[in-house]
Amino acid sequence: MRITKSLKLSFILGVLFAFHLTCSSDFGEPGELGSISFDIIFNNDSSQSSKQSHDLIDPVKDVIKITKAKSISSDITRLIIIIPGVDTVDVNVSPGKTVSETIGGVPVGQQIIKVYLKNIVGEILYTQEQTVKVKPGEISSPSFAAEDFIPQNQFIEIIDPNGGEIWGLGTTKDILWNSSHSNLNVKIALFSGGTISQTIAADESNNGSYSWDISSELDAGTDYTVRVSSVNDISVYDESDENFTLYDTPPFAWTQTGLKYGTVYDLAINPQGHIFAGVSLKLWRSVDFGSTWQIIGDFDPNGFNQRERIAITKSGRILVTENTKIRISDDNGNTWSYANMETNHSFERVHTIAIAPNGNIYAGRLQDWGCTTCGIFKSTDGGNNFSWVFQAPHEDEVFVRFAFKPDGQIFAGAVSWNDHQMYRSIDDGSSWNYADTFLQGGVDELIITNSGRILVDMSISPSRGFYASDDDGSSWYRIGNNTIERFSGGIVIDENHTIYAFKSLWDCSPCEIGYRSNDDGESWVPISKEGYPLDTDHSPVSSLMTPSQHIFIGTEGSGVLRTTSRVYFGN
Repeated sequence: MRITKSLKLSFILGVLFAFHLTCSSDFGEPGELGSISFDIIFNNDSSQSSKQSHDLIDPVKDVIKITKAKSISSDITRLIIIIPGVDTVDVNVSPGKTVSETIGGVPVGQQIIKVYLKNIVGEILYTQEQTVKVKPGEISSPSFAAEDFIPQNQFIEIIDPNGGEIWGLGTTKDILWNSSHSNLNVKIALFSGGTISQTIAADESNNGSYSWDISSELDAGTDYTVRVSSVNDISVYDESDENFTLYDTPPFAWTQTGLKYGTVYDLAINPQGHIFAGVSLKLWRSVDFGSTWQIIGDFDPNGFNQRERIAITKSGRILVTENTKIRISDDNGNTWSYANMETNHSFERVHTIAIAPNGNIYAGRLQDWGCTTCGIFKSTDGGNNFSWVFQAPHEDEVFVRFAFKPDGQIFAGAVSWNDHQMYRSIDDGSSWNYADTFLQGGVDELIITNSGRILVDMSISPSRGFYASDDDGSSWYRIGNNTIERFSGGIVIDENHTIYAFKSLWDCSPCEIGYRSNDDGESWVPISKEGYPLDTDHSPVSSLMTPSQHIFIGTEGSGVLRTTSRVYFGN
């Protein structure tokens, strides 16, 4: 008589990863062979594990949870079960798949059952073994608890930061790593000079990425490393191969570019990253980020504005003020044509040009006696034609700066010996009104910060100094603790909203090339001047923030300098 009993092996690996393995044993004689029922359950959701186990396993002896840990199903692709005297069970597993197989007889007595969990390349990730007593005609039901599996071949490998990175305090960066066991949580720690500085995460999911909000309270330094270690085995870890830097003030210095002479009145960059410099009587171009420069165009030295301004559209069209005219180039400065600008006084110079976010282009032209169509001009066709839109009420008034708010407001700063120097338009430049309460003198620089605050540098007394307005020009107040007089070298803002304002080096002791503010202009500290020659020939006249977060400075006689590295490294 032959009696057939079943050997049932059931495993659940993760909420969506289940398979059901059924094995039978044929008894030759009663008492010679027996049966074993296995339950091996990895789960991190009690409700789902209960449902899944009742659907797939009968009987279920123990449901073991791993709290917080991620499912290991993404790692494990094979399960090996070794029972003495029985063919090895080797099962390929995948999420959501149910597998059934049948194997032959299990000897009675004490049996050592070994279970191996492997990954796709055949490496053993976990092992567990138990001694099970098999009785004739009975079903033994050992429970293989998840926490009793022993990890094997663990490794962690840091990807980032792994040395050389330069990250800013107060920013958010991703810590990245590779590892072998995604269900085993990790600890992430910051080290400085070989000593632990901060526990970044004490018990974090081992998913290979952690978004780190870098505290602004940490000390700036160049000797930081990150260590990622296994929570269950601190001997399994990896640390950054080399040091990385955390900075408060970016560690940048200055270097002379290939343009080493001439006063540079304006700087601009096109979509291809080419730099343009308006130097007295010449327009220069660099296609290699300042290493070398070439004179471009066919400008008439007798007619070229010695304070030329440059504007470049999103399409790459270059517009340059040339005394009473505006030059246009659509081939990177190789050939030029003239914009059409109608006025009854053709001898008045164009002092500034700027492009609004909506693509309209504005130009400021000197107002002189007898001119009835001077002042502000506007182009709606990319600079081919400029139409007169506004003339201020005073003679000898000249518009020198435009600034644009995201809501469509336009501000125009002027130089005048009269009482009004700031104008505002709320209708796309069609009409203008005063926006300069308490301001007198002349506008030198004008910029709008990311918060919408308007900053203006006044170059002529009685209002000489630096001012801000938070109400669209209805009122103004002095900022910078009254210590900063003039920013005649331009004002730029990086992607982290830090403001850089550059000043003249004439009659300064001690000399600073400028100041920066991280709080929208409320407080200021000196800009790094490492490598910057502190003489009047290098006095800043113009400045440019590139998309790569480098700063270029046009000087008063010594060409162009730039930062040796980015001033902001992004999130």
